[in-house]
Amino acid sequence: MPDLLSTEDAAEALKLGWIVTEVYDIKAKRMVPCVLAAGQQSWDREALMQKIATLARARATVAVNTLRVLAKQGKPNA
Repeated sequence: MPDLLSTEDAAEALKLGWIVTEVYDIKAKRMVPCVLAAGQQSWDREALMQKIATLARARATVAVNTLRVLAKQGKPNA
């Protein structure tokens, strides 16, 4: 699965426990960016998104860039 972040951000995100990749959205009938937990057997999506939001508020570049990629979700061909 290709990561949608830069090489540096992808490596940092992986260390922090997530990847950003595209998945197929059946309702939208297109590929959309998605955050997935990395290196964990089970995960809580809410907890992971809270972690990313907290890091973004602290101005962690990888978290801010993750949210930017997800924000493009509603913009086809962006």
